[in-house]
Amino acid sequence: MSQIPGQLQALACEDCPAELSVSRGTGLLGLVLVVAVEHEPSCPWLARCAPGGAVRSTARGVVIHSARSA
Repeated sequence: MSQIPGQLQALACEDCPAELSVSRGTGLLGLVLVVAVEHEPSCPWLARCAPGGAVRSTARGVVIHSARSA
């Protein structure tokens, strides 16, 4: 997707200049939205809430938080 819908932009991190990418994938029940949030390695939110990264999945989509590779 070339533009990030407004609701998804809310997933961007306030603590760092995270990069948000959105794609479509196929789940067990059909198409799902896959949102990847790549945080700066020094991001305070990531260090506090998901130091090893985090994946949240539902029937409608997947959100992945990870640290950007150096």
